Amino acid sequence: MTNLVSKPFIRRFAAMLTALALLVAAMPALDLTAFAAGAPWEGSGTATDPWRIETPADLISMSNGEGDDASDGYLYDGKYFALMNDIDMTGVDFRPIGYGYVNNNSNSYPFSGTFCGCGYTIKNLTINWPDNNYVALFSNIDGGSVMDLNVNGSIK
Repeated sequence: MTNLVSKPFIRRFAAMLTALALLVAAMPALDLTAFAAGAPWEGSGTATDPWRIETPADLISMSNGEGDDASDGYLYDGKYFALMNDIDMTGVDFRPIGYGYVNNNSNSYPFSGTFCGCGYTIKNLTINWPDNNYVALFSNIDGGSVMDLNVNGSIK
């Protein structure tokens, strides 16, 4: 019986498999916690890799409590956000972050994460909730912080 695979081929194949295994082992582990939690933003929500807010839809997702079930009574407890650019909210129906209706639950959950505006502006923000108290971009903050953020618009 003739050997169909030569010894040099087997050695090269083994060397390629070893190199591939070393390459995979050297790759950093991927942090998939943001995806597992259902967060719709890029990033992992940590201080070194904050969730990145770039569009009006991203702010609406925050307002809806996406990525956090608020089961601890707080919204985004210990999570980090960074505004990546100016956002124009013209024509957007916006509900304040922390005001309630988080994940279809009408309770109010205070924002307890960290939101860095990075010097950018959320402009033309209009919140039309005339029969409610504590109406602002962040209506309820407890243990959280908002910094380096510019906001212009109106509250009705």
